[in-house]
Amino acid sequence: MIKVTNCQKMEFVNCDLTKRKLVNFKRACDEKQLKIQTLHIVDKSMTDDGYGALANVFNVTKCKELQIEDCDLNKNKLFGLLKECEKGNTKVGYVQRKRNSCLITRAE
Repeated sequence: MIKVTNCQKMEFVNCDLTKRKLVNFKRACDEKQLKIQTLHIVDKSMTDDGYGALANVFNVTKCKELQIEDCDLNKNKLFGLLKECEKGNTKVGYVQRKRNSCLITRAE
């Protein structure tokens, strides 16, 4: 059995991400103390409440960079995600939004 504790990049592409799936993934990351450098999400069907759960994954994995593409991202979803990051005491250093993509980095 291989134990992964430090992942350079993890991608979720068209996985129908839901809040429930992301909560389960966050729990597994927390239990295994998984650290992820870059989390890349490409998922048009991600639900609004999934963004809050995504922020919790960003928080627990100490992810340095969160890339979101083709996710029907709007201002409300982005603000919801950033609000959850703030609740988790994650300092966001940089946010770049272009059309339907976004890059968020953790402040050092």
